[in-house]
Amino acid sequence: MHLVDTQQNYYCPGEDHPITAAVHHSRQAAGYYRCRECEHRIIDRNRNDQTLQGIELPNLQNSAVLIQQHRLRGTYLQELTFNTLLQKVYLHLPELWQQHLRTFRQDQSSSPTTFFRPTLAIGSDERPASLELYRDLQLELCLTGIHLVDLGSLPASLFAFAINYFQLNGGVYLTGSGCGAAYGGLDLFRERGIPWTLEDRKNTHELRNRTANFRPRLSRSSGTKRIERIETAYVAHLQKYFHGLRPLKVCLTVSSEAYEETIRSIFERLPCQLDLEVTHLWGYSFSERPPEINHPWETRSIPTLGNPVNKRMSARIKEQRADFGMVMGEDGGACQLFDETGNAVEQDRTCALIHWGMEHELPGCPLFVSQNRVTERFSAQGTSQGIQQVSTSLSTSAMVLDHQRQGLGWLEDGAFWYYDQHPRCDAMISLAWILKSLSYSDETCKTVLDRIPV
Repeated sequence: MHLVDTQQNYYCPGEDHPITAAVHHSRQAAGYYRCRECEHRIIDRNRNDQTLQGIELPNLQNSAVLIQQHRLRGTYLQELTFNTLLQKVYLHLPELWQQHLRTFRQDQSSSPTTFFRPTLAIGSDERPASLELYRDLQLELCLTGIHLVDLGSLPASLFAFAINYFQLNGGVYLTGSGCGAAYGGLDLFRERGIPWTLEDRKNTHELRNRTANFRPRLSRSSGTKRIERIETAYVAHLQKYFHGLRPLKVCLTVSSEAYEETIRSIFERLPCQLDLEVTHLWGYSFSERPPEINHPWETRSIPTLGNPVNKRMSARIKEQRADFGMVMGEDGGACQLFDETGNAVEQDRTCALIHWGMEHELPGCPLFVSQNRVTERFSAQGTSQGIQQVSTSLSTSAMVLDHQRQGLGWLEDGAFWYYDQHPRCDAMISLAWILKSLSYSDETCKTVLDRIPV
């Protein structure tokens, strides 16, 4: 914060509009998180600097808006505002249409006058912060000349499926998944719903040197927007996975109310019984490792066994006498399995169960495990079980599945990837393969897990 004129107007770090001295002092008195970065607080003698330094703000040194691979997270209206989010989007969108423009020119060599504009999907989860950012971002993206497909509020797994289904050039998904209720952010996707990461971009140095006021524009005319719904096509596409099942009772917990109708429509045609509960999973963790707070979104890493959602699931399984239970993540991709006793199943054992079921229908199905997901039990089996270690980059690992045209990938905490015409991370596909694995015999979930080598 610095003095800009004789009228004692101030600028807070990251804000373009001036504030008065009264607002400046009130923010310092309230312990505003940006006061730690304020240069003017040293000059201001009306406040005791030691008092300001003594304010305990957790993870303040790491509270800036950061991008890690395809995720952007920050506390809404503090670390993350609409302007900061828009700057991040503008910094990376030109790489998208430049890539497709080269391909377009090659395909349209006979008609060089045709102008290319990328078509992007836009959607959000059900968080209030995401809905506000989603509403404002639509207009700004149209002003750049981009055509938009509005998918509404839906889980990220459906959003990625829609990008491939409508053959779009990419997508911007507003979400704070993996973080607490105060967080917002976005995920970036390329064509076919593959995560769009920094490692994919060649001109990273050029991106860092772009100014904060950089605003790309394809043409003087704005883009168009159309509204599409993907739920019906999604349900029809999943039917091929849910077949050959024995009657099982399943307890499910999901976060999205829009996802509830989709799941019920799938189970209407199955011999299985469904006990479905919808609850907000904001801040729910699928990590089994101790918390390592290095980025804002990693504050979700709370002990899994002590989570109230897990305790509720364990009680429901015992009360309903279900065969197994599953908690689906807020993004619709990650999942946590529970056996018939209500105990949470380790992720490596869940991965082994899914891979065992896939090998019955796809003999020789490879298993790809991210380097930071490899456990001692996985390392003991090694290549004898067809396990291949892949990069920790989510996009690079997803492309390995794309080149193999088959396989199972355990690339993130609780998230399993499959090749289904394109790499996909979907908890519903994980549920289908678990149902298949338990339908090959009449044994209980715990018995099947115990006899599958990990």
